Formats: sequence, C-alpha cells, structure tokens
Amino acid sequence: MCSILVIYAVPMLFNIDLGSNWWVGVIAIGLNYGAYMSEVVRSSVLSIDKGQAEASITLNFSRFQRMIKSSCLKL
Repeated sequence: MCSILVIYAVPMLFNIDLGSNWWVGVIAIGLNYGAYMSEVVRSSVLSIDKGQAEASITLNFSRFQRMIKSSCLKL
C-alpha cells in the first residue's frame, strides 16, 4: 500500500509526468506484488530445518535444489 502512495505522490510533488495513470497503477501493483512474493519466498527459505539443510548438503544438492527439494521432500 505504501508503494502505491509513493508512486502516485512523488510525481505530483515534483511535477514529473509518468504517462497515463493506468501505467502508474500497473507499476505500483507490480511493486506491491513483488514485495509480497519476496516475503513468501524468504519465509519459506527460513522455514527449512537445519537437519534438512545438512541432509541436502550431504546429498550434494546445489543451493537452488536445496531450497526447492528440502521444502518438498522429507529427507
């Protein structure tokens, strides 16, 4: 919600033309959705148990595989 306020308020304060209001809305909603999804990914990575992380290292998984497979599989 704060990004929507910033996207609309900052151009008004400094008299900057960003184009149509539709594109400004698209950018604001995209930033808001991106921030929300980054918190979802961050919390899922932090929820991986230390034992699962160690087991995935033992199985020689890459960092990406550790993130995906450790949360999906019971190791």
